[in-house]
Amino acid sequence: MSTGSADRIRAGDAAARAGRLDRAEKLYAEADAAGDGAASAKLGVLREHRGDVDGALEALRRADDRGDGFGTLRLGLLLAGLNHWQEAERAFRRAEERGSDPVGLDLIGLLGDREHSALKATSSAAPTSALANPVLVGAMTVLVLLVAVFLAYNANQGLPFVPTRELKVDLASGADIVAGDAVNEGGYRVGLVSDEKPIRLRSGQIGAQLTLQLDQSRGQVPVDSTAEVRPRSVLGLKFVDLHKGSSRRDFADGGTMPIAQTSVPVQFEDINMAFNPPTRTAIDRNLVGFGDALAGR
Repeated sequence: MSTGSADRIRAGDAAARAGRLDRAEKLYAEADAAGDGAASAKLGVLREHRGDVDGALEALRRADDRGDGFGTLRLGLLLAGLNHWQEAERAFRRAEERGSDPVGLDLIGLLGDREHSALKATSSAAPTSALANPVLVGAMTVLVLLVAVFLAYNANQGLPFVPTRELKVDLASGADIVAGDAVNEGGYRVGLVSDEKPIRLRSGQIGAQLTLQLDQSRGQVPVDSTAEVRPRSVLGLKFVDLHKGSSRRDFADGGTMPIAQTSVPVQFEDINMAFNPPTRTAIDRNLVGFGDALAGR
């Protein structure tokens, strides 16, 4: 260390103690330009303190090249903060061999330990985005697809976490109603059938009980309401047609509509099953006979 460099470092230390960091940085820079490793280390600390990461790295690398242990230690800490772990580990080893006590004023004790200040100040310059990790991106994509498939598979049973009100409906016949069939009111869907099970009626006959999940906004059903099973198409699809009454009392959540207030009109499949095999054969012969008669005429 030359006499001029030592004088500049002492003057820089005095300026730093007085809070004149700009003056101290200028004096350290002059000593650094003269080739002093201790001045390079202190210059790097001040630049790191004010968020100049590139300038701090350059100064601390010069301190490392000039054999200053304190500068090498600070270089390792800054590299670790920037996630350059292998280079930081090598710097720590060199610092351990050289010793890491600062020359003159301990700027770290004066300024407070700001090891991560450079990383915070330059988060936009060196971002660590989750999207930079292909494994994490792939896992997130698979998770989103699984959730989408789950929701699509359970769409007929209603979406999860959507509040509903439950109403049970006793019927004389299930009429091929299945879970997932719609519940309509005035032509608009207000819920769905979530379950169906056979029950024994008071008459001793076997009927069906439907469990309806109704939208929360349409779930208030007066006790004098009625329900009817109606066909949606000739292919066998059904829906429950709910006709709300005018009573001021409503069914409780989970209540049951009695069979006296429900009806199951004649369904298409009942009509198709009305003719036994001999009758169907006779109808075929009649059609052929009348057809031939009309054609002969």
